[in-house]
Amino acid sequence: MILVIGSINMDVSFRVDELPQPGETVLATAMKKSPGGKGANQAVAASKLGGHVTMLGCLSDDEDSRSLLKSMKTAGVDISHIRIVEGRSAPTAFICVSARGENNIVVNPATNNLVTPEYIHEYEGLFEKATYCVLQMEIPYETVKEAIALCKKYGVKIVFNPSPIGGVSTELLYHVQLVVPNENEAAVLLGCKSYSEVTENALQKFVQAFDIGCMVITLGGKGCICVEPDRPIRRFPTIPREAVDTTGAGDTFLGALVTRLAENVSLEQAISFANTASGIEVMRKGAQNAMPTRKEVEDEYKKSLG
Repeated sequence: MILVIGSINMDVSFRVDELPQPGETVLATAMKKSPGGKGANQAVAASKLGGHVTMLGCLSDDEDSRSLLKSMKTAGVDISHIRIVEGRSAPTAFICVSARGENNIVVNPATNNLVTPEYIHEYEGLFEKATYCVLQMEIPYETVKEAIALCKKYGVKIVFNPSPIGGVSTELLYHVQLVVPNENEAAVLLGCKSYSEVTENALQKFVQAFDIGCMVITLGGKGCICVEPDRPIRRFPTIPREAVDTTGAGDTFLGALVTRLAENVSLEQAISFANTASGIEVMRKGAQNAMPTRKEVEDEYKKSLG
């Protein structure tokens, strides 16, 4: 079982020609509400691709919360342990998407802040059943820290997505099996101003210093790289695509990656599968609704092999 602990948001997306600069107002060409949140996205991606997924998170009893629960349930995610707090509003993410498919995001955490250490301890038994646990940083820091401790207690493999990067402390990284940042997050972890300053030597020293099993850095349309302590860095390019919307692409990649790893395939096979899945997702508008099924990914992968 794959245990996902994290955020569940309602995404409010605005299509714009160009992302606004500081102090600038731009007019949207379209607006859409759709289910999102890094935790929920990763859970839905994994479940649609065949993973056995249980979600821990917190919502309210409002209309948006009901829509979010329905989306996860429809995708096959076990939502029976999600905490419902009456009289609150669902977490909301405001997303601007440019004509080039780039985005920026502002999140109102709302009930995501109620995903507490005490709440996850109520479901400690799930850690005994899980093989992998997926974590991000859109829930309280202390909850992520406690979840990591429970994973280590029960021998659950940790997949950590350090996003949003501003809330990450390096103490969370020690002995984590798999860390999956994007290039901007990787730069921050290494204390660099931009990813262009990051060297391969610095990356390998970083994973060695924190005893990280593997760090997979996603590079957008350029695929990803795999950094392990005792072997050369490996690059996994992806097929060039004209992105329509990159919202949820990283979550799709991570969900696909953990699904295949839970099936005991090699890391190389899992990454190739994940690259294909995220490549399909960016060709569609939205996040969860744009995520591919297992058959779609397998068919696309076969086509790429000729």
